[in-house]
Amino acid sequence: MSLLTRPRTRSVKCGRKGTKLSPRFALFDKCDASVTPLLAAVSPRSEKFYQSFHSPSMSLSGAGEDYWSVTTRSTIKERCKFMLNNELLSDVEFQVPVRNSEGGSDSMKKIPAHKFLLAISSPVFYAMFYGELAEKKDSIDVSDCDHKSLLELFRFVYSDEVNLNADNVMEVLYLAKKYMLPSLADKCSEFLREILDASNVFHVLPEAQKYEEKDLENHCWEVIDEDTEEAVKSDGFVTIEKSMLEELVERDSLNVREVELFKAVDCWATKECEKQGLAAEGSVKRKILGERIVKAIRFPVMNQEEFADVVLDCDILTKKELFDLIKYFNSVLKFPIEFSEATRTGPPQRIKKSRLKKKKPVVWTSMMETGESQN
Repeated sequence: MSLLTRPRTRSVKCGRKGTKLSPRFALFDKCDASVTPLLAAVSPRSEKFYQSFHSPSMSLSGAGEDYWSVTTRSTIKERCKFMLNNELLSDVEFQVPVRNSEGGSDSMKKIPAHKFLLAISSPVFYAMFYGELAEKKDSIDVSDCDHKSLLELFRFVYSDEVNLNADNVMEVLYLAKKYMLPSLADKCSEFLREILDASNVFHVLPEAQKYEEKDLENHCWEVIDEDTEEAVKSDGFVTIEKSMLEELVERDSLNVREVELFKAVDCWATKECEKQGLAAEGSVKRKILGERIVKAIRFPVMNQEEFADVVLDCDILTKKELFDLIKYFNSVLKFPIEFSEATRTGPPQRIKKSRLKKKKPVVWTSMMETGESQN
């Protein structure tokens, strides 16, 4: 029988009052009593979904369109995006802390999810849900991130989209590395490169090294070389590790007056003394800095007035070092002992000015203070 001659489907009333269905749909109504107990035995979630499908609000007309409007979405991306943070058909939920402004947690918030989508996107989630040691429970506690940051990870899994800002990008990058989503990590690195400047470079560089983002790390050093003086005066400079400070002061490519670099190093040492509860005296700061950092400062490059006004009062140098440098400034010594007299060359010419043009400063806050995300 051709489609043109096939008789129209006869509508009948069955089950619920006022609901017209074709005969083949009437079968579902007759099976309610037998199917529901079976679904309950398999999974409470399956039973709940089946009952919601057959509830008045889930009829194939009227209010049911609110749930099944997903069928009007023409692409798989649109349909998956609709399921983000949606309990419909979800088979796992994540309990995640909601961080307050101080970085603590006031409460936990639930994110419903779908194992299949997570598993095909991340080998970590695949092992978690379908591996030999798969999780058997339907609720998973995640304590090492903020609710909004994990939601952004899921947003990327469900839609290839992510809402990044200066507040959440570090934690989203951490989650991308944790759950092995390199494409999301690349988006985080790209975002960081776009907002990177001298005011925040010492916040970004440690994270780039930690997560082995080599291109981002190299770009951080380029920014530091180009605008060293502003970078070492930023809030982030005094928070860096000693190993990074050692690497910094040994660079020939810094674009900074030596006396300003010394002031920054002295400020870093003072902050370290405060952290450790020590008196910020010259001998203590010398011990904290270590010989590698002190010897990398090019005191002979300073003029005599800068040396006298700044360095002498800090008491970081020994008496012999001070006497030798004073003799050098007065031409009594031809060559300074133990300190380089080579002027730093500044940044290499390969850096394009367009990449390092002045940008609107980005307010850099704790990564725990994440911005509002919308589903």
